[in-house]
Amino acid sequence: MQKILFRLLIFNITFAVVPCFADNDNLLRQLTGGVKVEADGTVRAATNEELQAAGQWLTSVMQPLPPGLAKDNTPADKNSASVLRKISLKKLDAAVRTVVEEKGEFSDAVRYLGGLTSIQYIVAVPDENDIILAGPAEGWTTDNNGNVIGKESRMPVLSLEDFLVLFRLWNGSEKQKIVACSFDLTQEAETKINQIHRDFTGISADNADAFAVALEQAHGNLQITLTGVAATSRLAKILVAADFKMKQYALGLEPAPVRTLPSYASLITDKSPEIPTRFYLTAEYAQVLHDSAKLTWQLGETPRCQPKVKVLTEYDYQRGRITPPLSKASVRPDRAAMNWSSKFETQYDAIAKKQPVFNVLKDNMHLALAAALIHQEQLLRKANCPLPMLSGSSTADRKLRSLNYPKPLSVPSRSAVTKNGYATVVVCGGIEINPVAALQKSRLESKIDKDRS
Repeated sequence: MQKILFRLLIFNITFAVVPCFADNDNLLRQLTGGVKVEADGTVRAATNEELQAAGQWLTSVMQPLPPGLAKDNTPADKNSASVLRKISLKKLDAAVRTVVEEKGEFSDAVRYLGGLTSIQYIVAVPDENDIILAGPAEGWTTDNNGNVIGKESRMPVLSLEDFLVLFRLWNGSEKQKIVACSFDLTQEAETKINQIHRDFTGISADNADAFAVALEQAHGNLQITLTGVAATSRLAKILVAADFKMKQYALGLEPAPVRTLPSYASLITDKSPEIPTRFYLTAEYAQVLHDSAKLTWQLGETPRCQPKVKVLTEYDYQRGRITPPLSKASVRPDRAAMNWSSKFETQYDAIAKKQPVFNVLKDNMHLALAAALIHQEQLLRKANCPLPMLSGSSTADRKLRSLNYPKPLSVPSRSAVTKNGYATVVVCGGIEINPVAALQKSRLESKIDKDRS
């Protein structure tokens, strides 16, 4: 551990700031996470042709990995992976300032945080007035669908855009400490649905199709509610895309990327499950370790230290919630929903390998933990490292030009007819990221028991 920390403290990545993306990346911004946001704010699944076009464009503007990034382990291949790449937040802050003052664009090295695929260590360095992030990293490339991934692991690399949003949420002037996304019914839709349930007193194979159509029409377009994050940010699009994909798999409207995950609709045997059924994605964070001075923090004990993504039904969510629920409804257990959520959670990592938006969501849950930990342990104060550009406290930050993504406003309701002839709609639910509350429940242990050199 001492050797690792010594290497970590003496090496920082120097970022080059050069022009990068042009302004004609509208297609890529529309298609973030495998979904497309139409001009009216409606969200739909992107077509294979659209995804391939976005992937081709991104590949055409991708820059090669700067040779300096490979000096961590002095590999012969400049694109080979680094077991522990170190990112100086002080230098990253300076790089952002340079872009703002010179009205430039971020290089790929900055945009993709040096190829980090995870954050394993956070180190406050008072002698250098710096905060270091360290973790596994590698060269980056693109897949066929416009995702930026590691050359070797094929896992998504971290994004500066997402990091800025999350870092400022817990270390800037923002007061909101929860990031959430939900697809919600309007009051008018709830009234119509209640009337349909009164009209259709008995559901069978004979009237299931008519019931499904009536439910879709009654639901209309579900409103997208985003909490703690700007709707025009990339992070918002990731939340919406992951939520959308989860609902597609649950309904069976889109086959899951792994054959062993059936649709929720196919598991229903009860004649009267809750309608609408809701599913939630939340983070369960692992053990967090620190040294005796609480300056060095290890986020978990595995090389790729990621939180576990929990998949909950609304019944589970309300019973074990640590924040007010995204829905106020009082529900009873739905065995089919609990069965499906358990299957999805167990196979989450396998699904994420095939559908990268779920890995990106998981990465952002981890970035949120890092940002919240830096705030909770006052590491910026301990290191005397204010990071005005990253935290958004600098007046120069007002000139920072970020990409504006199309604002997702609504999702069309869809229904599925179950094998027993019962029609159900599964489009509600949401995603919640709340690392502060999770840190309060996590075990913070002093297992890095030797001070740094």
